[in-house]
Formats: sequence, C-alpha cells, structure tokens
Amino acid sequence: EADDSAGTPLAATPQGSLLRLLLEACLRPGDPVPFVALLKHPLARFGLARDRMREGADALERMALRGSTATVDLLALEAVFDVAIVRHKADRHPPEWRIGIGDDALQAARDVAAKISLAVAPLASALTRSRDGSRVFSDEFTFADWAMRTGEALEAASADERGDLGGLWSGEAADTLATLLRGIIETDGQMTADGPQWCDVVEALSASASVKPRSMRHPRVFIFGALESRLQSMDLVVLGGLNEGNWPGQTANDPFLSRTMKTGIGLEPPERRIGQLAHDFQMACGTRRLIFTRSMRQGAAPTVASRWLQRLLALG
Repeated sequence: EADDSAGTPLAATPQGSLLRLLLEACLRPGDPVPFVALLKHPLARFGLARDRMREGADALERMALRGSTATVDLLALEAVFDVAIVRHKADRHPPEWRIGIGDDALQAARDVAAKISLAVAPLASALTRSRDGSRVFSDEFTFADWAMRTGEALEAASADERGDLGGLWSGEAADTLATLLRGIIETDGQMTADGPQWCDVVEALSASASVKPRSMRHPRVFIFGALESRLQSMDLVVLGGLNEGNWPGQTANDPFLSRTMKTGIGLEPPERRIGQLAHDFQMACGTRRLIFTRSMRQGAAPTVASRWLQRLLALG
C-alpha cells in the first residue's frame, strides 16, 4: 500500500461518504437511494448494535421503501413503517421481497426508524412542508449553524448502543472532516443558506479537501506527481496514465481572451503546460529501470496511447 502525495479525496473516504449521504437524505428528501445507502453505510449505527442495525435496515427497506413512491420523511419513519405494516397485512398477494420477514426483524426495523428520526432531527427539523404536503421548504441558517447541526447529526448517526462513535473521529479522514467543519464555524462574515444550498456548499468544499497520511505506509513505494518526481531519485519508476488527453492533457482556448490578449498581459499560452509535462516525461526517462503503463479502456470506451508513447514505439 503506497503513499499518494496527492492524498485521497475526502468524498472517497467513509467519513466523507457518510457526510454526503446524510445531507442528501435529510435536506433533499424524495430520493430513496441516498437514504437506503445511508442505512447500509458501515459507519451508520444510529445507537444500535451492528447486527441489530443491519437486520432492521434490511427489513425497513424491504417493508416500507421498496415498491413505494411516497416521499421519505425521516422524522416520520415510524408512521411510514406502520402504514406499510397495515398495507402488508391487508395485501392478499404480497410481493416476494416482503415474504419471510419475521416479527423480530420487524421490531428491529421499528427500532431503526425511531433511532433515525432522533438522530437526524438537527438537520431534518429545518424542513417544513406546505399544507398539501407536496413541496418541501427549508429554513435558512448561517454556515456555522449548518456546520454545528451537521456535526451533531454525524455523531448521532455513527454512535452505537454504548455511545461509541466508532471510526467517525479516528484516522486521517476524521481530522480532515473535523478541520473542514471547524473552519466553516470559525469563518468570519457568515452567509446564510437553505438545505439544498448547504448540500452544494459541502460538496464543493469536500471536493477540494484531500486526506493525506500521517506516516509512510510503505518505506519503499511512493506515488508522486510530475512536479514532485523531479526531486526524487528512484531505482524503479513506473509512469502511469500514458493516454492521450491524460498525459499530456488537452489544450483549451479561453473564450474571453485570445492568444494575442494573453501575450499582451503576460499570461502563459495553453501549450506551455504540455511542454512542461514533456520536460517531466523526459527527466523521468533518465532512470535506470523504467516502466510505461496505460489503460486500454476508460469505462466502456477505448483509449488512445499518449503521443509520446506512440513515438517511442514507432522508433523502437
């Protein structure tokens, strides 16, 4: 397991995904996918033991959510579950996914519904409904208020039956998350936002936050960027991602500034970045042992080898 100098995006960590799913489920109700993903998140315990939480989450999803088109109200999950039970008993031909749910699983699902309603109250209580119940509105709070409410909901969602927060505040990702929320709370000149806007704000801030390891995971294996690799002397270098459009990237002309205007104000041309990467590529090729790698496909689409790799193959 190698250390990546760029770090891991916060959104790709368990803490970051729990943050995103919790906000989406609470402040953008209507889509059951984030809520079901929140139920089955490894850090989500909602004051219950792991086995009890998993059993109740599965029963709650199969009984009250699957096959339903109603908006999921996290503050009224018990009522939604009771209505689903009544509908299930009155159904002479229940669907296959409801068959076989025992009484103990139903009680666990009811416990999960009650615990979730309590845990998400700091966030979900900001939502109000119109009289016909068709639309959901959200009160506006300052960023600091939203950050404190988010922290309270995160701790309530990750606490187990003993009040242990598990891995929420342990590790490098926890430090990054705590720094993010603390920075929002301590920022001067607080702006206000509603629930969906707060989701977008956290998404944007999390995208720029990276989790970096405190110490080396492996003493002899590292992942460096092009700039950092210039300062290193290695026995073996692996150049990865040698696909066109990735290394080098594509140039893009500014729609507002022409090349002449950029030259006049001292800005660099778009090709300078490619020239710098070519310089880094040439310096990396000076090592004793060198491996070129590229991916043959990106998703379902085939890729094209980097122009530098194609020229080397042509000469070889």
